[in-house]
Formats: sequence, structure tokens, C-alpha cells
Amino acid sequence: MTKKIVCAHCNERITTHKDLVVAGKYMFTFHEACYLEAKQQLAHRVSYRINSPVFWYILVGLNLLLGAVCLVFPGAWQDLAWFFLITNVPLLLFRAMAYVGFERHLKA
Repeated sequence: MTKKIVCAHCNERITTHKDLVVAGKYMFTFHEACYLEAKQQLAHRVSYRINSPVFWYILVGLNLLLGAVCLVFPGAWQDLAWFFLITNVPLLLFRAMAYVGFERHLKA
């Protein structure tokens, strides 16, 4: 099953996983080179990459921060459980949507 994935900046087809950038809350797809250009023009809509290692650094950092708070304040776990859900579920959902919607259809 192949899906045609088109760059939101140049309207050309994206053919490889390495060249794909999924960015912003609207999940725009870009070529790597087009992303840098579009980021300057559309900074308010194309702010962060969903399919980059930075995504995982942010997720791990948030969890380490919340884990440290739970270590310092052992009784806070029940209160912070919702914060764990609020920080993890949306981020992981966006990442899964980027993979299922775009990345799995491209060559490695």
C-alpha cells in the first residue's frame, strides 16, 4: 500500500523516509530543505518537527522532571498522575499519527 505524500511547500512528491519532515500541530509534510524555508515564512504554524529525535528528548525530559518531583514529594504521585497522562498521551498520539499517516508509506 503506497500513499502519495506531497510537500506542503513545493507540492512535489516525497519519496523517502529520510527526506520527510512532519511539522506543526497541523502535521504539514515537507522535504527536509523545504522545511527550513517554510519555517521562516510560516513560523506561527510550522514550529516543531514531530518526527525528529528532539521529540523523544522532550518526552523523556518531561517524564524525568515529573519523576523527580515524585521522588522529592512521595505523596504527590496521586496528584501528578494526571500530569503524566496529559504530557504523554498527546505527544505519543501525535507521534503515532505521523508514523501511521505518513512514515510507514515511504521507503527507508
